Amino acid sequence: MTATQHKGHSVIHDDPVTGIRQEIRKLLLDNGSEVYGCQQCAFTSETAGPVQHHLKTCGKPTNKPAAKTAPNLANSAMAELTLGKIMTAAANYDDVVEERDYWKSRARTAETKLDALNKAVKDALS
Repeated sequence: MTATQHKGHSVIHDDPVTGIRQEIRKLLLDNGSEVYGCQQCAFTSETAGPVQHHLKTCGKPTNKPAAKTAPNLANSAMAELTLGKIMTAAANYDDVVEERDYWKSRARTAETKLDALNKAVKDALS
């Protein structure tokens, strides 16, 4: 899809540029002047350099993550929550964190004791 116009002038002929890249096209305009264009889109320039630079990104997918959209909650369980229920759950958050920290501490202590027991058994068998 090479450009069909450049600065208001129509393209009357389109040739590949030899010696550079085939994606760069030499465009003859209706006023007799020549410009260069990208074969993949409508980008044009008076010189081939900007078109060659443009080709580095033309047609390539970007690494940008997809735009995030808000989830549709109309058909989910979240749609039934009232502000009161949400506030109650938020008030219980500190209790949940405290309980989690308690069990996390117990798990770490148990892992330390288990490691010591495994080491003792390994040493006894050696």
